[in-house]
Parts: sequence; structure tokens; C-alpha cells
Amino acid sequence: MYLNCLRDDGHVGVHPQKQPGLSYAGFSVVSGRISPDQLRGLATLADEFGDGSLRLSAMQNILITNIRNERTAELVERSRALGVALNGSPFQRGTASCTGSEYCKLAITETKLFSIRLAQELEDRLPGFTDTVKLHVAGCPNSCGQHPIADVGLQGVLLNQAGVQVEGFDFFVGGGLGKNSTLGHRVVKLQPVHGFAAETTAALIIQVASYYGIPLSTTHVISTSIMGVGAVKRFSGIRWTVVERIVWAWVFTLPATALIGYMLERAIGTRH
Repeated sequence: MYLNCLRDDGHVGVHPQKQPGLSYAGFSVVSGRISPDQLRGLATLADEFGDGSLRLSAMQNILITNIRNERTAELVERSRALGVALNGSPFQRGTASCTGSEYCKLAITETKLFSIRLAQELEDRLPGFTDTVKLHVAGCPNSCGQHPIADVGLQGVLLNQAGVQVEGFDFFVGGGLGKNSTLGHRVVKLQPVHGFAAETTAALIIQVASYYGIPLSTTHVISTSIMGVGAVKRFSGIRWTVVERIVWAWVFTLPATALIGYMLERAIGTRH
């Protein structure tokens, strides 16, 4: 049975159930990869401490349900020998992947071992990281790993390096479910020439505006120059919602700040 919920913790750890006196224990299975011995060990614990059933979460974690509250501490102690974390780091809890090329004929890249190593690498580099993050890896564009709805999604691709095809990944950021549901956007790689063109354009505009005394926002100038450079590579890749926000920011902020300044001066200045 799948628990298709949007809990940030991925149902990992020991938590009370709705039924009085019962709890469940969620084990963090990084990227859904678990050994037969570990799975048999969890099944044994489910028989001894629960009702014999195991449940799977949408984040590929395993749950033992219907545990009497007074036996949770004993289960936690017994589970240590299995090597399956009851808590785990945010990267362990948030990493999921599809089957990958190891067992799927559609996949372009290997995903399971890669995602496990990626989670470990992130743990080593960011030991103090405590925020919730969803990191999904898919081996092809079919999205079985659900990378478009992850905070960070990786889609397998083949790259040509010196005439040899090697595995690689496209990056997607900003996906999510729930109240702020949206699809992730592909990160476009900018070459040094792109950065030069964008920065040079922004510098020229700022120089001309300064010469004629025209007020402007350097942030907006640089952002729109990057959009112009990106349009050459892939016009559809521009986030037009961001462009719209920049335009509306100019439309509203200039008169709004002038009006607020006028009102404050009228309210404060008249007292002196």
C-alpha cells in the first residue's frame, strides 16, 4: 500500500497514528534501494511489533504500522542492527529515483547508485543542513523519478565528449506540490561569452543612463540583459513570468514610492 501524502519528513521516524495507543515507524531508504536481508529484517520487526504489514511512502521509504506505543523504544533499539536509518539526514529522506538503466530499457543513465552517492556527498559537504529538500533523479525524459516536481530534479542525458558518449544530467529547479505546486525549470548553462555579453550590455545601459541622469535599477538591467542573451540560445527557456514581474515592479514602485514619500512629508513636515 502506498502512502501518497505530502509530509515534509517523508514519514520517516516514529510518529503517533490517529488510532489511540498506536504509532508507526518510518525507515529512510535512500533512493528506494534496500537489500533482501534488510527487507527480511523489517518484515520480522513488522511481525513482532506491528500487525505484520509494511507500507511504502511516495518517497520510497518503508513504514511499520500499528505499533503499541510502549514498544516503540524496543523497536528502535532492535532496528539499529539492520543498517536502515529511522531518521537520516535531509538528503537521505528527500532523495528518490527511478529504476535507471540497470533494470529499465528506456533509461539513458544509471540512477540508483548515483543518487545514493549524491546524497552521501551532499551530507559530507553540508553537515549542518537541516532544511527539507526533495532531490529526484530520473534516467530519461519519461519522468518516472518525478524530477519536474522536485526542489532539485536531475534528468539523465547523453553527452558527447571528444567523440565519446558519456552519461550526464540536466538540472531542474523550483518544482513542487501542494499550495505552491509548479513544474521545475531547466537550468541553462551560460558560457563565458554569454556572461561577457550580458555584463557588457548592462554596463553600457548603466553608463548611458548615468550620463543622461536617467534613474534605473541595476538589478533589473542585469537580469533583463541575461534574458536577452538566453533568448539567443533558447527563446522558450525564458521565464516570462519573471519578465512580467519586473515590468510591473517598475510600473508600481516608482509612483508608489513617490506617493508614500509625499504622504510622509505632509504628515511629518507639517508638524515642524
